[in-house]
Amino acid sequence: MNITRRQFLSHFRNVSLSLPFLPIEHHLQLTKREPIGIQPWSSIFEDSIEVSTKARIISGKLPEGFVGTLYRNGPGFRKFANTLFDGDGMIRALRFLPDRSIQYDARFVHTPKYLKEKDSDHKLYRTVGTNRKRSNLARIPYNEVNTSVMLYDGHLLAMEEGGHPWKLDQDLTTIGKFNFDGQLPERIAYSAHPHVDPKTKEILGNTVSRANAE
Repeated sequence: MNITRRQFLSHFRNVSLSLPFLPIEHHLQLTKREPIGIQPWSSIFEDSIEVSTKARIISGKLPEGFVGTLYRNGPGFRKFANTLFDGDGMIRALRFLPDRSIQYDARFVHTPKYLKEKDSDHKLYRTVGTNRKRSNLARIPYNEVNTSVMLYDGHLLAMEEGGHPWKLDQDLTTIGKFNFDGQLPERIAYSAHPHVDPKTKEILGNTVSRANAE
């Protein structure tokens, strides 16, 4: 079972969890009426960490029979980012297990950009809101795969508007770019916000032709 955000919030009105989203541990109060807050707000520009751990329940209890996985995506490696839209994608999985424990996993999408910039400790690619020195402004920003995540025919896909989705396995290991079994041509960007037809189960999205989209 894969959990939607609406299902997650409807079942967790009064449950508090402790999750290591950032280098220091922050407590997230998950309620239906109040927004999830992380203080101080400047921490959103800190780099997240790859982790695999058990989430600690601070208060409340899990609903009976609530089993499944909630996947989220968002900018994680933000060392060279100047805007909220930039940062290499990190996939987070919150797994609600049959024994009522909660497993939390977080891993970056290991694109060539992420690996090269992490190893070199330098900004090497232009992104949506962050240019690099002496970069060609006419060049399409690199696809950081940091906007959304979805399951398609058993495939876990991370997406951004700037290129192909990237496929990961269930333990969040990056496999590579995904072209929907050859249906998505090279250098064609796919929408980060597709929708599933509830009757036919078909995925409805759109593509954009870009000469040098990654």
